Amino acid sequence: MTSFSTNQHLSTAAMLLASTMVLLPGVSSAHGDRVCANETIIGGVFKNIRVEAGAWCVLENVIVEDRINAVNTAGVEMTGLTVGKTVRITGSTGNIDIRGSTFRSKLEITNNHVDGDINVVGDNSIGGDLVVRNNSAAGFLIGSRVSGGNQVRAKLQVERNQARYFIAANNNLVWGDIRVSRNDAGEDISAWQNNVQGSIHYESNKSSDDVLPQFFNSVLLNNVGKKVVIKKNTTIAPIVAAGNIVGSKFECRNNMGSDHESLSIDNLPVELEDGTKVGENVILGKVNCEFADQ
Repeated sequence: MTSFSTNQHLSTAAMLLASTMVLLPGVSSAHGDRVCANETIIGGVFKNIRVEAGAWCVLENVIVEDRINAVNTAGVEMTGLTVGKTVRITGSTGNIDIRGSTFRSKLEITNNHVDGDINVVGDNSIGGDLVVRNNSAAGFLIGSRVSGGNQVRAKLQVERNQARYFIAANNNLVWGDIRVSRNDAGEDISAWQNNVQGSIHYESNKSSDDVLPQFFNSVLLNNVGKKVVIKKNTTIAPIVAAGNIVGSKFECRNNMGSDHESLSIDNLPVELEDGTKVGENVILGKVNCEFADQ
């Protein structure tokens, strides 16, 4: 298994044209149901796939008419899949890695406790919600730190997860809301460079790292159709919100540092560790924020 600014506000129409979901026409089942146990399956058309409990499974370029169920597995890797109905991954103890795939319905990754990473990266198209909830892992990458993240037709929910290092929801195109809430990370919790038709809610998160506050605990360079809400987060380093374009409202309150409210809304460029400079927010609606001491 493998471990793993913008100058104007995008309209709803422009966002919808930015990328399209690849939804292939229906196909006839060639092999019926299939059980995957400690093996790699390359190619083929199946009605359903079930990953055997306690086993790992690698799926490449497979078409599944209905569902994939992976319960209590030793890890799952999916590349180049097309799946017709809901995919559920729960109870895994091994790495979860999903990329370059089309899910016509919901993708749920819940209640997994893995030693490695949980990654949903690299041009996945999801017709319903993308839910990453109640998991623990070394790190979570939902999207991409560079480009080519996920296209999500409904909501992106990253909630109640625990990470030894980072939780990142970056470079996603989302038709609904993004919710990054009630997560606990040893380093950073970030929402970067997302295009969101709805709102971003960054709420009730906890993180303990105090290194490079301009990089960690960040809401940066997002293009948001409705509002950004940053509230009830507890961090040592300040939360930095910069370079966002917000169509309706920017709200922030009750964010706590180690001994004081901790939130930095940057009106001057912020230089990241790679040298990138992030400028001020452009807020086209109301601002309702309680600012930290500068």
